[in-house]
Amino acid sequence: FLIKILTKNRNEKAVVNAIRKIPFPDLLDLLGPGQWESLCLGFLILKEGYLPTGLVAGRTLRTLDIVGGNLRGYRIIAQCKKNPYPVSIPSSFLRAYKDAGNKTHAYFFAYGGVKEYPRGIIVETGVTIRKWLETKQGRKHVKLWVVG
Repeated sequence: FLIKILTKNRNEKAVVNAIRKIPFPDLLDLLGPGQWESLCLGFLILKEGYLPTGLVAGRTLRTLDIVGGNLRGYRIIAQCKKNPYPVSIPSSFLRAYKDAGNKTHAYFFAYGGVKEYPRGIIVETGVTIRKWLETKQGRKHVKLWVVG
């Protein structure tokens, strides 16, 4: 799909314009792992009032992609998987959630879904994120996320 856009357009501006014409939810399939993490981070900021720690999302810890909290006093941890198929939630993530304590919201963002839904873990998938993008809050996120 992206190769078609690149071959049909002569320059960078034309490519950007072609991509802008695609409805944002349709672009979710094209996101790489880093872009998926960015989208999930924005989701947490808007939905949870997420405030980051000094750690870079997805680049610092092996088990957790996102670590922070919110002004209501909750710790927020998340792992993001962009696989197009259902995945298992790693035992290391489940341990991190257990070790984090009661005032923790644990999110597992699995684009293609999960094989199991452990108690206490909030699972967001490509399907649930698409639905959220249709809400007022989600539409605002899209406007801010797609820049340039």
